Amino acid sequence: KQNEKLQQVLYNISKAANSPITLDQLYKTIHQELDNIIDTTNFFIALTDYQKDEVYFPYFVDEKDDDFPIINFSETNSLTIYVIKTDQPLLADYKKLKKMIAQRELNII
Repeated sequence: KQNEKLQQVLYNISKAANSPITLDQLYKTIHQELDNIIDTTNFFIALTDYQKDEVYFPYFVDEKDDDFPIINFSETNSLTIYVIKTDQPLLADYKKLKKMIAQRELNII
């Protein structure tokens, strides 16, 4: 059942990506579709500009923040930057995050 749900979400995102909608509409569709399989209460799409050494957020929904500023790769070790740099997904609980901060793999921002 979960696999069918995932396949449907992927199909719906693919269908939206190939339809004549704006990027903002596509981002919103991705957010809504992913909400069917994971918690997307706080959700963002991050895009990288390696030439400018920046990550920016064209789409975000956050319970606490109204603005997501541009982040410089070389100046930040946020979770977002960590995942982008390692090119690997990260599943971490509070204990793991605390350890990563203590080892200076991550900064709190």
